[in-house]
Amino acid sequence: PADPTGSVDFDGSGDYLSVTHSDLALGTGDFTLEFWAYSDTRDPSLDTVFESRSDTGSTSDGFIVGRFHTSGNDVYRVYTAGDFRLTADTTVANDVWVHVAVVRQSGTTKLYLDGVAQSTTYTDSNDYSNTSIRIGATALSFNEFDGRISNLRLVKGTALYTSNFTVPNKIDNITNTVLLCCSSSSSVTAESTGKTINTIGNPTPSRDNPGF
Repeated sequence: PADPTGSVDFDGSGDYLSVTHSDLALGTGDFTLEFWAYSDTRDPSLDTVFESRSDTGSTSDGFIVGRFHTSGNDVYRVYTAGDFRLTADTTVANDVWVHVAVVRQSGTTKLYLDGVAQSTTYTDSNDYSNTSIRIGATALSFNEFDGRISNLRLVKGTALYTSNFTVPNKIDNITNTVLLCCSSSSSVTAESTGKTINTIGNPTPSRDNPGF
C-alpha cells in the first residue's frame, strides 16, 4: 500500500477480513507469517489474529495464530491438527504492541515474539492446502479480535527468520510475498499483491501503529 503506517481496528463483535486465492495454499514448504497486534480487551478463550484452516476441528489444512487464554495466561500460540503446536514463553498483556512471526524452515516451525525465538518448536509436515484466510476471527467466525492488527505479511517459500532477529521497522512486498495487508491508515482493503480483501462487520482503518 502507498501508506504502510496504519492498521485495521477490529471491535471484537462481528469484525473480520477474509481473502481467498490459490497463492495462499502454503503446501509443505517454507513460509513466514508476521504481523503486529495490539489487544484492547480479551475474548474469554482466544483472540484470533490469523486463521487459515477450513474448519475449527482437527484439520491440518491450515493453522490458527492468536492470543489464547489458557489457565489464566494470555499467550500467543499456534494451533493445528487438533492441538497446540507452539506456545510462547511469555504472556502478552492488553494495550501493548507485539510483533509475532511464525516461520517454517525445512519442516520445523518456530514462533517468535518481538524477534525472540520461543522455546517450543514443531516438526511440521502438514500440507497447508486451504486457500482461504481470515484475519480477526476463526473459520467459523468465533473468537474475534478486539484491537488493532498492523502490517500482516505472508511470504510463501521463504523462511525469513531462522534465529533471533531485530524486528523490522518497515514491511515491504518482497519476493514471494503472497499477502500484505492491514497496513493503510485510510483503507481496510488495501493489499500490496493485488488480492481482494473482503470485509465482514465494520473494521475500520486506523493511524495507530507500532511506531513506524
